Amino acid sequence: MVEVKFNKHSIQCFSSWNDIDKPYLFFLSKNFDRLVQIEKDLEFEILATLQLFNIRWWKPLLALKVAKTNNEQMVGLTALIDFLKPLSEIDITNNLMPKIRCKLKYFYGPSEFLSNISIEEFAFADKAFVLFLKEKKFEALDELVAILYREKDKDANTKNKDYKGDNRLPFNSYQIEFNQKRLNCLSFYIKISVFLFYWGCRNSLVKKYKNVFSSGNENKASSLDLGWIQVIFDLSGEKFGTIEETSNHNMHLVMAFLEKEVIRSKKIKFK
Repeated sequence: MVEVKFNKHSIQCFSSWNDIDKPYLFFLSKNFDRLVQIEKDLEFEILATLQLFNIRWWKPLLALKVAKTNNEQMVGLTALIDFLKPLSEIDITNNLMPKIRCKLKYFYGPSEFLSNISIEEFAFADKAFVLFLKEKKFEALDELVAILYREKDKDANTKNKDYKGDNRLPFNSYQIEFNQKRLNCLSFYIKISVFLFYWGCRNSLVKKYKNVFSSGNENKASSLDLGWIQVIFDLSGEKFGTIEETSNHNMHLVMAFLEKEVIRSKKIKFK
């Protein structure tokens, strides 16, 4: 957070993607068409800055100070939202929507930084994400949400030795289409909010496991029907057991292993 002062008054403003709250995320999602063009849309920059202040009716004096800000000062204040630009570098990893409601049912999403998803869930989610990002196929956006958000697993028990930190029903690729239909009542901005969260997590994954996300692996994943699943199988061999066993392993665990393997192979190559 950053403090902005107007004479004797001050406002605490968001200064990073992981600072923002749900209302601000929803504001950005509802204006997604302008968010993607934010660097060319000064009017939206000003609007996003004013939204950043989140001035309530019970702060009339502060609101008056902001209202008296001239155009030049207001344009200067837009530097406060520089963390939104460029959108391609979004790095939000906080899931501000741990659960969403649709048709009187609650559906639960992944934890912060996708910490509790399996490598198979990541592979399917990433394929849907890339498809929507590159080709703007709305079916892919619906699929992404249906992959990440599932009903609560009534059998999940934190005291159980097999508990893996996930209260959702286990991921099942054959249930995606069914789950998609159950979530068709969701508003578009909710879906975009999920998309932004995943995008931020993915960008952070690329930074954390930069050798795994080398251009060669990413290009290979995008050109194969199985996507990252195929790449992971090719890289890991039998280290994680059978295909089914490998698919159920935690995504971060597999990524960390692959990162070390790629680094090790590079060292051997240059010896």
